[in-house]
Amino acid sequence: MSEIVNYHRTFQLNLLENYKDFCPVTGSKIWGDSEKNENGKFYSDKTEIISNSKVKDYYADKTKGLTITVCEIKVVEKKDKISLRYLFVVRKRRVGRQYFSVSKTYRYVTYNYKTKNFYHGVIETSKKKVKSNKVRCNSFSLPFLTEIKLGIRRNVNHILSREDWKESLSTTPQMTKGDDVALALLRHFAYGIFKKNNLIFDYHSNYLEGEIYKLYLKDNDISYPNSVNQFTVLQIPKKELKKHNNIVKYFMSESNLKGKKVRNILNTASNIGFKVLVEVFQNMRVDYFNKIRDSFFVDDNNFLYHKYYNNMDFKKVLVFDLTNEDRKRVVHLINNDSEINWTILKDHFFIIEKLKKYGEEFKMKFNNRDEFNEEHYQITELLESYKDGKITRFNGENFKEEVEKTIQYRGKTFYPVLLLNSTQYNEESKTQSNCVRTYIEKAENIIVSLREDSLYSNERITVEYQISLKGLNRTQSRKKFNQTIDDDDEQVLKKLDEKMKQLYNKKTFQMTKMIKEFNNGNFIKKEAKYPKDKNTNRILLEGNITPKWDKDEDLLIENYDLPF
Repeated sequence: MSEIVNYHRTFQLNLLENYKDFCPVTGSKIWGDSEKNENGKFYSDKTEIISNSKVKDYYADKTKGLTITVCEIKVVEKKDKISLRYLFVVRKRRVGRQYFSVSKTYRYVTYNYKTKNFYHGVIETSKKKVKSNKVRCNSFSLPFLTEIKLGIRRNVNHILSREDWKESLSTTPQMTKGDDVALALLRHFAYGIFKKNNLIFDYHSNYLEGEIYKLYLKDNDISYPNSVNQFTVLQIPKKELKKHNNIVKYFMSESNLKGKKVRNILNTASNIGFKVLVEVFQNMRVDYFNKIRDSFFVDDNNFLYHKYYNNMDFKKVLVFDLTNEDRKRVVHLINNDSEINWTILKDHFFIIEKLKKYGEEFKMKFNNRDEFNEEHYQITELLESYKDGKITRFNGENFKEEVEKTIQYRGKTFYPVLLLNSTQYNEESKTQSNCVRTYIEKAENIIVSLREDSLYSNERITVEYQISLKGLNRTQSRKKFNQTIDDDDEQVLKKLDEKMKQLYNKKTFQMTKMIKEFNNGNFIKKEAKYPKDKNTNRILLEGNITPKWDKDEDLLIENYDLPF
């Protein structure tokens, strides 16, 4: 079956850039308004608009620049589909050049009557290369239809107003001809769907994606609430919606929500903070949740295109260890302080959970916002104190002794020092003016300080070795102030590299063990181990595998590599 074109408009603007046939030698703009390329230097004269029929006369004229801008829009039907299409093309040939550079943006929205699905996508090409080619199915959180509407409005008005701005004015008050064309396109698309399945969307709406979403739900016999526009931010698989035939029932079931209060919020509220709603319910439980003011679940930044969630975001909710007494305090604070929000409260709970790992059993005692602020300050300060723990590393009984054997090169003696504790890392960092102190809690490397002439010399190189299944590999070696090493330094380091290789092969080197002691006498022990496959329980062999700590700790430094 061939395509049936229900609506088709094309707008074209042709700009011809004329250049002077002489070179100016006087005047303040002698170097201005000119273009230089491999064929010479050209001085601008004037730009004019030419008709489509005259384009072929100048298409191959290298003495002039030519820019052809085309905006084409269509509504077409074919078998079980109807499509809205928008194509914007810019062809530009600069003066002195033979070929045109071409950039194209093609946007489309397709509704399949048979599958009852919406598809939308963007194809972008430039210089004969595809820069982007994306297609999405039943994804309503993105402004795909609004972007087409605004793109048509902007580009049609640009083309029509280039010669005379009055050409872009519409006969409809406060409208432009670009608006008229965009609305005509949407009207033909809407009525094409209406003729086929007797459903229509409001194409005048300022939230077109919400209107399309309602049409999609209606056609698939899925019930939706008055607040349906809020649900466009959720990425919900169609088969899951069909299973429940009701969008609110689906969301409550998937998020383990229950009760009249939460159902009422989902059915009627504006700007629902879905993530907050679910997290508060799971942490406060239904009885205490029901006592919280409804306005607490409003997210003023959640409407339209601010954010979206996938189907798994509500199945991985962090639940804190709260007592009913804790919940009672939280409810009282929420209902008596309009400024409090879930992010602040969650941060409070999170710090208390962290403190438990260090043996600190902290109980919430606040009764109002001032007391909450004071309590939050106290636990934050307490947690900060644990960052000052003293660290000691260990890599085997004889490894340190073997590493620190001196190296001779051209009559000089070099002293390798294996850094193993907080004092050594801090001293190295201070002497070298680098950030090696931040490496002390890394499982995947060891640090050696190579010192010239003396064990306490300030003439030194900070050397990082990465631990892997292949051995101890040098990844960084820097002098003071992160200066690079010279050829003589490299020769000494090669001797150190050979030593490290031998110690690894002889199994003198052992995987790092670390002890971190805190001010209250508590400590954490950790051991570096290679990650294993979850199914076979065997060490992963693919790629550059490095060890990780066998125990998680929230205060661990991020696992990234900085220059010293």
